[in-house]
Amino acid sequence: MIKATWRALLVVLVLATCASEPPRYAPVFRSDVTVTRDEWGVPTIRGADDAAIAYGIATAQAEDDFATVQRQLLAVRRRLGRLDGREGAEVDFLSYVLRTREVVEAEWDAQLPAEDRAVYDAYADGLNAFALSRPDEVLDRRLFPVSGKDVVGAVALKAPLFFGLQNTIGPLASGKPLPLAPGEAERGSNAFAVTAARSGDGVTRLVSNSHQPWTGPVAWYELQIESGEGEGYRFRGANFPGVPFGLMGHNEHVAYTNTVNRPDLIDVYRLTTEGDRYLFGGEWRDLERERVTLRVRVGPLTIPVRRTLWRSVHGPVFRGEDGDLAVRWPQTDNISHSVAYRALARADGIEAFEDALRRQLIPSTNFVYADAAGNVAHYYNASIPARAPGPDYWGILPGDDPALVWDGLVPWERIPRNVNPPAGWLMNANNTPFVATAP
Repeated sequence: MIKATWRALLVVLVLATCASEPPRYAPVFRSDVTVTRDEWGVPTIRGADDAAIAYGIATAQAEDDFATVQRQLLAVRRRLGRLDGREGAEVDFLSYVLRTREVVEAEWDAQLPAEDRAVYDAYADGLNAFALSRPDEVLDRRLFPVSGKDVVGAVALKAPLFFGLQNTIGPLASGKPLPLAPGEAERGSNAFAVTAARSGDGVTRLVSNSHQPWTGPVAWYELQIESGEGEGYRFRGANFPGVPFGLMGHNEHVAYTNTVNRPDLIDVYRLTTEGDRYLFGGEWRDLERERVTLRVRVGPLTIPVRRTLWRSVHGPVFRGEDGDLAVRWPQTDNISHSVAYRALARADGIEAFEDALRRQLIPSTNFVYADAAGNVAHYYNASIPARAPGPDYWGILPGDDPALVWDGLVPWERIPRNVNPPAGWLMNANNTPFVATAP
């Protein structure tokens, strides 16, 4: 009992020391970027290139919501449970399941061009400089300095949330029943594109009403960008805290917004197991095993919680009373979202816009589009697995059949879209793409 008490006191002292000591490193300051704000506080970031812009975005977002940005980086470092208790530990666990840090380490050079790596690094530099200037706002001293790899990890960790991966992994991890197969998403976000012939005043219009929470990691953050990258471009729109580039908005030529879609991107397999082996293609294979330790704050203490992660050829495996279930989804190693979003922000027309989407680097969300040339379009953007025909993929699949373990995506040309419909207008409110316009 006495030993346990002394251990508890030691943990409290360590926590207090970590919180009070300022981080120590040399900050990076840039002279090629400025941040100004309008009367409502919306920042305009002007920079020599997109890396300078990213530094400015980091500065502005840190001024407005440093805590939210830090929490996402702590999740990548798997330290959020130390701050936010059980809820934070659940996000740390998701980071382990998605192998976020490991994927970033493996794919940083392979997937990201030098200019994209520079964008992430510059955003990290901006956060590091801000942390030194405001040490009282630092949530965890050991977080800083952060790197570009931490930032890209935080962006990658958000992406699966938009096609609902947490709605499958969450119940499996906690032993709860899986949700029924969803229909279309709950109504909320909406967008309208109207051609000049139908607008009443000869102007092509895009109306964006994309709904997100008021606060948190996926709350819209409004901003304006004036970048000298290439021939230069201007962008006005929004992104999320922790993201160093625009996600939706407009430049001088094109405008685009998002609503939620719910493509079936996730498959669940029931494994036939004996101990730590599973049957696949008539052969027994060993499940991969990894022991992880989650650090969970409980009052003034941090408690270690040990979990075992299992993996199969399908993906992560969750072992429970309902059997051993494996989960598979596409692009598990994709960290190249910035390549597509930066291209969208610079697009000078519908061809450039479609070229960016054609790369299928953004896993899901509808895009509703309009441009200065008078084009309107709706794209059901989704990285849909190229599955073998036959089974009901909304249900639980047999895990021993190799034919059901797909690889690759349905080609972009086969994904639903509607470009310049005869009716002259398009709309979406998270609903099916087949009722996007008049018959």
